[in-house]
Amino acid sequence: MSNEFNYENLKNRKRLFPGGILADGRCRYLKELNLIVIGFGGSIRYNNGENQYTEFDMTLRILRLLPRLLFNKIFRGRYLDILITHAPPRHVNDGEDPCHRGFRIFRWFLRRFKPVCMLHGHVHLYNNSAERVSYYNGIPVINAYKHYVLNLPLKEI
Repeated sequence: MSNEFNYENLKNRKRLFPGGILADGRCRYLKELNLIVIGFGGSIRYNNGENQYTEFDMTLRILRLLPRLLFNKIFRGRYLDILITHAPPRHVNDGEDPCHRGFRIFRWFLRRFKPVCMLHGHVHLYNNSAERVSYYNGIPVINAYKHYVLNLPLKEI
């Protein structure tokens, strides 16, 4: 069996992503942890490359998940626990250069759905003493570039 990537292999994601979950544009309920995770890949469009979105595009991606968020609130008592994104929110851990600007819609998402925390990457930290955690409306926004160990109190199932 070849280890080369091809679309046929996507049918068996557990083989491709052992120990992980695909969360891009999805809401995942991790029953064994009683954890609701939502993910959005991609960065702001700056040169029309792959996985780059306009603010409007990302807004549409978020709006597609509104029914699932409402389902979670009704049946699980909360919208979500963790928001995982590639890009940061605008003016929270982002940069001013075109390729490192964050999405404004993520700030709206944080205000409206109040996750326990948000994890993002994309903005590289080259200094070990660089600040990783910022807060937006009291919600920790964590730059998880390279790696980050997140300890959360687990909720009772």
